[in-house]
Amino acid sequence: MPKLFNISRFSLRWLFSSILVITLCDNVFALDDNGIVVVESDAPCELAIDGKVIGIIDFGKFTSVSVRFGEHILDCKSVQDGRVAVRRKIDVDSRRQQILTLEILSELRKMGVETSRRHFLF
Repeated sequence: MPKLFNISRFSLRWLFSSILVITLCDNVFALDDNGIVVVESDAPCELAIDGKVIGIIDFGKFTSVSVRFGEHILDCKSVQDGRVAVRRKIDVDSRRQQILTLEILSELRKMGVETSRRHFLF
């Protein structure tokens, strides 16, 4: 039976190791197009980025979120009164952290909701 290919073990090892290196490098470079957004709120709220719920930000706490470069919509809905929400559009274009302070407290006051700080201490 004739041999179609004459491939040595060395050639196969070289081929597979090259594929592995290319795959690993591709994954490392894919991480480079992310930025960090640090979000703070003056009242407890439920944070969502591009419609995906991230979690609850407590009063006086920070939440760091890794997002891909580009424009994103941040929504923060008050835990105290679900009718009150703040929406911000951000553009992440570098690897530097962006700090965003969301002001829920003033929106709660506009709606006539009692906003003493004792409500926010858990």
